[in-house]
Amino acid sequence: MNSATELKNKTAIENVITAFIESWNLKNIEKFGALFAENADFVGVTGLWTIGRETIIKRHLEGFGNMQSKSRLEIIKTEIKFLSEVIGIAHSNWKMSGQQSIDGMELSDKKGVWTVVLQKQVSENWLIIALHNSNIVPPEQAHPELIR
Repeated sequence: MNSATELKNKTAIENVITAFIESWNLKNIEKFGALFAENADFVGVTGLWTIGRETIIKRHLEGFGNMQSKSRLEIIKTEIKFLSEVIGIAHSNWKMSGQQSIDGMELSDKKGVWTVVLQKQVSENWLIIALHNSNIVPPEQAHPELIR
């Protein structure tokens, strides 16, 4: 891939990541859903694997109505690499604030990392075909058996 094409593709992927953040923070489920391919996969921070755009929309609509209703998502850093001219991978560190428990108590801020696989469509738009999201937790929480 030549450098002009790579820059154009990188900018397009950055725009998808920005649109994800904007749609999340506005709780705009239509804009959010439009970022995913019809057969996309989404693995959330709890490990729940959701298959297909419509199911991804449904799951997030539920969250936007309760736990995530006041949440704000922010990207700290993103790195993008390409497997081909039509497949890109973005790794992003993120921070979330404003999440609530089921009973409405505000939860502490969280940090995490996601891996997003995107595919360039015939229309030249890039869509998310897979997203895997993970919380970053201190080692003593992730593996208490290793702490003495």
